[in-house]
Amino acid sequence: MPYDFSVIVPTFDRPAQLPSCLDAVERLDYPPERFEVIVVDDGSPVPVSEVLNRPRVGPELVLVRKSNGGASSARNAGAAIARGRYLAFTDDDCRPEPGWLRALWETFERHSDCIVGGSTVNDLPENSFSDASQLVVELVYAHYNQDPEASRFFASNNMAVAAAPFREIGGFEEARFRDASEDRELCDRWRQGGRRLCFAPEARVRHGNPMRFAGFARQHFRYGRGAAQYHHERAHRGSGRMWQEMGFHARLPFLLANRLGRRRASRWPSLLPLLGVWQVANAAGFVYEQVVGFQRGSRTENRLGFVRQKADSHGSPVVLRAADAHAPRPFPLVVEPLGGELDLAKWARSHRDLLDRQTREYGAVLLRGFSVPAPADLEAVVQALYGDAMEYRDRAVARSRVSGNVYTATDLSSAHEIFLHNESSFSHIWPLKLVLHCRRAATRGGETRIADVRRVFERIEPAIRERFLERGVLYRRNFRPGPFGLSWQEGFQLSDREELEAYCRSGRIDFEWVDGEHLRTEERRPGIARHPETGEPVWFNHAAVLNAGLLDERKRSALRRIFREEDLPNHTYYGDGAPIEPEVLEAIRSAYLAETVEIDWQAGDVLLLDNMLVAHGRATYAGPREVVVAMAEPTDWKRVEQAAWE
Repeated sequence: MPYDFSVIVPTFDRPAQLPSCLDAVERLDYPPERFEVIVVDDGSPVPVSEVLNRPRVGPELVLVRKSNGGASSARNAGAAIARGRYLAFTDDDCRPEPGWLRALWETFERHSDCIVGGSTVNDLPENSFSDASQLVVELVYAHYNQDPEASRFFASNNMAVAAAPFREIGGFEEARFRDASEDRELCDRWRQGGRRLCFAPEARVRHGNPMRFAGFARQHFRYGRGAAQYHHERAHRGSGRMWQEMGFHARLPFLLANRLGRRRASRWPSLLPLLGVWQVANAAGFVYEQVVGFQRGSRTENRLGFVRQKADSHGSPVVLRAADAHAPRPFPLVVEPLGGELDLAKWARSHRDLLDRQTREYGAVLLRGFSVPAPADLEAVVQALYGDAMEYRDRAVARSRVSGNVYTATDLSSAHEIFLHNESSFSHIWPLKLVLHCRRAATRGGETRIADVRRVFERIEPAIRERFLERGVLYRRNFRPGPFGLSWQEGFQLSDREELEAYCRSGRIDFEWVDGEHLRTEERRPGIARHPETGEPVWFNHAAVLNAGLLDERKRSALRRIFREEDLPNHTYYGDGAPIEPEVLEAIRSAYLAETVEIDWQAGDVLLLDNMLVAHGRATYAGPREVVVAMAEPTDWKRVEQAAWE
């Protein structure tokens, strides 16, 4: 990983406090090139991007913007895109002291398998409510962390953990622990897995939450609710019972006397009543959750929809966000600079791992507002991300070479709608990655349509999936000069028959010369595959898009009048040669359409697609439209394991 730490700061509606937190992070006594800062805007009324409007120096700054889901969800969203070896969590109302990260690092060097927690100092000592809240934390830490190398609890505003095991155990629990006790639950789950917690008191953050009575009472009511959820969860998974935690209350008088003794006596009259409020509010929240909360609570799947913002060495921010803020997941994930254009090839080179991980997870990443001056620069982007761009051979549609291995997306007319498909899935070799670039958007229409073929697969009836699994797909194509389809020279980018025949044999393509320059080929391929990197099942074929039965009635009738079925430019069958039933084609078409998302191009956009996770197509359009494509990471059936389903 490129960083030692990813510092993750969740925030909600604290525009005055967040800048102070980030200023403190900039002043950390730790090499700025060795950590990044991820701010997670949990649906603030005023977007954080409007608050952080000044260029910053020091570590890379990242903004994650998502719909409101609570602190657990916000921290998980930050962890999902973090590139640090360790995740260091703090809050927007905290100011880490200069030695914070260094103290955490030194502890990890001794105990890399631990969750490491630091100490918290009240930054508002004259605010009685803030002081009382800090006193409660001190009481809890004094009980649960008596042995620094066998601690039991750390608050999430000063906690660090190795990224890999954190993700392995599922991060913070989001469903029940939206706003409180998510840290207690994580610590308990971590310990239940045989791992340790280590206390590093010299890793300090200063907590400056200006509280009033109502806020203090609400906070501890939430903590009481969280405690009820926590004990319920522990009992459910067998990691402990509530009565085992009663030692804290038995020791509370002793702990309280010890801690009050460290404060001025003049503070006691204001603190002692607030400790009573703490107990009452906490108990009320606990009872409320027992009576009301569990009746309506349910476990839900964690969902991450986010924006990522990064500041480069010139202070230019870059944002990643969900295309639809209300969608259950980002599709596509959108990346855009806020402070002027950035050179995409240069930026992509330094963020290759991040973009590769997000493309693999979400299938589609839209890069908007970057600088890609010419088609040759697009090939530089491909080189930065995936290596050499592929030459386009074994073609299904006409394309023109624009520069190097950058091609027009298609040469089909604007009146021709292109149905969803995975590039070259009919062939023995295909690109795993596609990079599309809009140089000019159409006046009207021309959207690129995409669909996640993992979800398409799930929508197709199991009986239909079983047929394609067992029988595969047969593609029959006819190459001839003229207005229908392609010539074999254009289709295979070869001019010598012997070379063509050798290519067909190497690709397991059956072929025959019908007459003169008329070439007929047949290719039998699987209809279902597993993604070579994720192992996920995907609907990966051209069974629908190349089947003449999916054409509209006018086009279908015109072709039938001109050609016999075996002479159609393109047609598909089951792998054994049997026709694919019209109702099956309609079911496949409906599954694609149900998962379709349209991308409304803007000039300069670049779209990254994992070709085995996402199908693409095109709407009709009016006016000039220029979209080019480059392909990369050649993949074949030897690399891909065909799905095996019962």
